[in-house]
Amino acid sequence: MVDYIPDGKSHEISCRIKGYTPNKEDGSDPGERLEMMNFYRGTIKLSIGAEGDSSYPKEFEEYDYDIDLLSNGVSYVTEAQTRTTRFLFGVAWLLNTVIRIFRYMS
Repeated sequence: MVDYIPDGKSHEISCRIKGYTPNKEDGSDPGERLEMMNFYRGTIKLSIGAEGDSSYPKEFEEYDYDIDLLSNGVSYVTEAQTRTTRFLFGVAWLLNTVIRIFRYMS
């Protein structure tokens, strides 16, 4: 969790994998009120998620910030009107993942 004090300026608050080199298996998963990126290395799957929903038009959103899915993580993007004061990241992993199964399920 990241505590944030709104200051009327744009900022990026991110959770990234330092030194990560993307590969073709990486990708995003949709969710209800969740944006998530999945990263694969060997038999390990690491997922990083952020609370929000970037698939709705701005006029229908309940969030006052945006989410960017990055090649090495996920970021919240605050704007001048952002009043949210806490940003949550979720991190999960699976060991001994068979990537072939996940490719066909998505």
